[in-house]
Amino acid sequence: MSRFFQYWEKAEFPFHVIPKLAALNVAGGTIQGYGCPGLSITASAVAIAEIARVDASCSTFVLVHSSLAMLTIGLCGSEAQKQKYLPSLARFSAVACWALTEPDYGSDASSLSTTATKVYSLLTYITE
Repeated sequence: MSRFFQYWEKAEFPFHVIPKLAALNVAGGTIQGYGCPGLSITASAVAIAEIARVDASCSTFVLVHSSLAMLTIGLCGSEAQKQKYLPSLARFSAVACWALTEPDYGSDASSLSTTATKVYSLLTYITE
């Protein structure tokens, strides 16, 4: 039985493993530069699979951090955003997250109905 099972049972994350994940130098997978490893797709997949052999939730954590959050910044972010966020995310000194949900649809991306409208105001807020 995995030694991570105790965390799974308690619905807790083993934050003490983050420095060990950082030492693997796999965060950001295929992203070139900014402290990311620039792995091939195959090498990135093998690295994630090896993490999953130890614990699936840790591999999911790395996938969300690297593939959803970091890759979105790497592909769609401005140069300033890449320089600001990717180096610390690559070192795991910051942890990324990803949100895709709205009332009535959960994470069914094809049914999302929220849109963004530019509002010229001094107030800053997000609303649906």
